[in-house]
Amino acid sequence: MPRKITIHRSLALFPVETGKLDQHKVIPSGSYEVEVVPNPIKKTGGVWFKLAGQSWGNAKLCWASVAMAPEQAGGSTGPESQTPLLVVGALCLGLMLLTFDFKAPQKQLPVDVSALKMELDGTVNQLQNLTNHYPLMLSEPQKRYQQLREDALYALEVYPPYRKMQQAQQQEILRQRPELEPFVSALNNLDEQLYRAWHEWGLKNRAEQVGALKKEREQLLGSGVMLQQSRAYRALQASSFTDEMAPGCLEFGERLEEAIADGNPGLADVARQNRDCAEHALKLIVKINHLRVEIASVKKPEKFFQTAAGH
Repeated sequence: MPRKITIHRSLALFPVETGKLDQHKVIPSGSYEVEVVPNPIKKTGGVWFKLAGQSWGNAKLCWASVAMAPEQAGGSTGPESQTPLLVVGALCLGLMLLTFDFKAPQKQLPVDVSALKMELDGTVNQLQNLTNHYPLMLSEPQKRYQQLREDALYALEVYPPYRKMQQAQQQEILRQRPELEPFVSALNNLDEQLYRAWHEWGLKNRAEQVGALKKEREQLLGSGVMLQQSRAYRALQASSFTDEMAPGCLEFGERLEEAIADGNPGLADVARQNRDCAEHALKLIVKINHLRVEIASVKKPEKFFQTAAGH
C-alpha cells in the first residue's frame, strides 16, 4: 500500500527492476507516494522505496536521509547540481550494502548431533542396499554390461564427459591429498593412451595395444609400486563428490548408457538400470558427504573449555 513521504532535498533514483547505478533520474524536493519493494541489488539487503506506479526508487535509508525537517536543511533552497546528488546516492547505496549484515545475529538453534548421526546411518544403509532395488544387477546381462563398460569409456561421445567428471573429482582429491599427484598423472596418462589406441587410424595391432594398456591400468589401480597411493585415491573417490559435480556425472551417465545401448540393443534395459542406479547413488553419496561435514563442524563446548584451561 503506498505511503506518503516528503523530502526536502533532491534525490537520485535508480531502476528497481535491475538496480543498475549507470541509469538514474533525479526528483526535486516535494511530497511523493512511495511503495516498498525488495532490494534489487542484494536479496538479503534492506528494502527500497519506489515511486508509486513507477519503476524508479532508492534504498529506504537514502529516502530517510533526505526526509529531514526544512529547518534542519541549513542550506539554499535553490536548484542543486545533479552530479553531487548522484555521488551521494551511490555512496548511500554503498553504505547500505556494506552495513546491512551488521544486525544483531539471530539466535541459532543448537545442532542435534544425534539426529544427524541417525540420518547419516540411514543414508549409508540406503546406499549399501541400493542395488537390491535393481534385479538386473545380478543377471548375466549385467556381467556383459560390465565388460563393455570398460571399453565404452573411450567412445568418442563418452570420453569427454568422462574426463570432465574425473578431472573435477581429482581436483578435489588433490586438494585433500596433494601427494597423490604422481598417481593421478599416471592414471590420466594411461587413459589418454587408451583413448588414442582406440581411435588412431591405421593401427594394425590395435587389440594388442589396447590389451596391454588395460592390463597396465589394472596393475596401477590394484598392485605395483603405487599401491598405497591407489588405495588412498580410491578411498577418497566417494568423499570427493559435491553438488557442483552432479551435472557432469549425470551427463557422463547419459552418454555411457546411450553408447552401450546403441551398440548392443539387447543390453538397453541393463544400461538404463545401471544409469538410474548410479544417479540414485550419486544423490546419496552427496548427502552422506554433507552430513559428515556438518557433524564434523559441530564444536563441542567442553572441548573448547578444556583447551582454554590447558588440559
